[in-house]
Amino acid sequence: MKIIDNEEYKTGSKHKLLYRFSLILDRLKEKYRKLPTFPKLLVTSLPFVFSISIIAFVSYKIITDIPDGSNLNISQDIQAENNNNDISINLDNIENPKTHTNPINGNLMSKEQYEDMIKLPPIGIMMDNQTEARMQSGLDRADIVYETLVEGGITRYMPIFWTNSPTVVGPVRSARAYHVSWIAEYDAILGHRGYALSTNPDVSFKAIAYTVSLKDMEDTLPSWRSSDKPSPHNLYTSIIDAKEVATEMGYTGKYTVPSYSFKNDANYENRGDINQIEISFIPGYSTSNDYVVNYKYDKDNNFYKRSIGGEIHIDAETNIQLSPKTIIVQFCKFEQTFDSSAHVIFNTTGTGDAKIFMDGKEVSAKWEKESHLDRTTFTNSNTGKEIVFNRGQIWISILPEDRGTITVR
Repeated sequence: MKIIDNEEYKTGSKHKLLYRFSLILDRLKEKYRKLPTFPKLLVTSLPFVFSISIIAFVSYKIITDIPDGSNLNISQDIQAENNNNDISINLDNIENPKTHTNPINGNLMSKEQYEDMIKLPPIGIMMDNQTEARMQSGLDRADIVYETLVEGGITRYMPIFWTNSPTVVGPVRSARAYHVSWIAEYDAILGHRGYALSTNPDVSFKAIAYTVSLKDMEDTLPSWRSSDKPSPHNLYTSIIDAKEVATEMGYTGKYTVPSYSFKNDANYENRGDINQIEISFIPGYSTSNDYVVNYKYDKDNNFYKRSIGGEIHIDAETNIQLSPKTIIVQFCKFEQTFDSSAHVIFNTTGTGDAKIFMDGKEVSAKWEKESHLDRTTFTNSNTGKEIVFNRGQIWISILPEDRGTITVR
């Protein structure tokens, strides 16, 4: 090892800077020793203060770079699903965890949403489905939709709204006695314009409405007519406005609905391969083809894309194709009265057969409804167990048990 003496250290070109720096340090040390006690403490603390300042600045940058809660979609209900060996996690807003279930269709909601929803009863709207009325508004926002025959082989809808309040719903049309039996399951309001008149108690709307103490919103339903469709296929309403009227009519409270059992979607590998469902309500009428319904199963999204009369069925407000999560085909006893208005009768109580389509599979089922006020239940024909439905919109098509047909591919 080479030893560098003091003279070489001071004069060597390589060490001149180091030597001068050491002299400066020596002078600083000497001045520091001569400082009074308080200034000496301040000088000593400077490195510590500087370090703390750096840490605080870095921490601030890290915190401010984290997205705020409004941009996150996190919930108490964390659903992890293994699709093709990839784990996907669905998170909702952590500030409003979805801890409550909509008893109509199983959708999850926060406590605040649920408590706000049950202040008023659900609202059903009678909706036109003649070709002149298409495409309809508001069907994609309904919790559940009923679809069945009226006169002349045409069908009509009864969407029920509780979760959502669309501002445009329609076209609105008249109701029949059997619609009252189904809406009574929910202790709901029925909005309509007109109804079936008859001395036959099985046909008379008013007779059954009186029996179940129907919350009837006919004359009081807020409505307007559009200019883009001919009358009577152009009458519309708003669920927001209907709720205001319901409040004025005193229909406020804390409402409950008997709930089905619900589950999350099946994992992708457990979904079936039934791709097409065709429903014909009453073959043989000249207009029958206009009311044939087709569903195409979307396995990736696990819902059923709907078409009507050979056309993709979209919502007129959103231009989105109607795509329910669960399809129920319910067979009921059916009678034609051959009265002056050609009214028909559906037996809505008792028992009968049904087909349930969800998760790409078909399940044979039995339906049962003890009275007009009871909710229709569905059980597996093979096991006798209650059907557990997927969360999301349910579409119920009621067919004559001896006339309606289903084709599955």
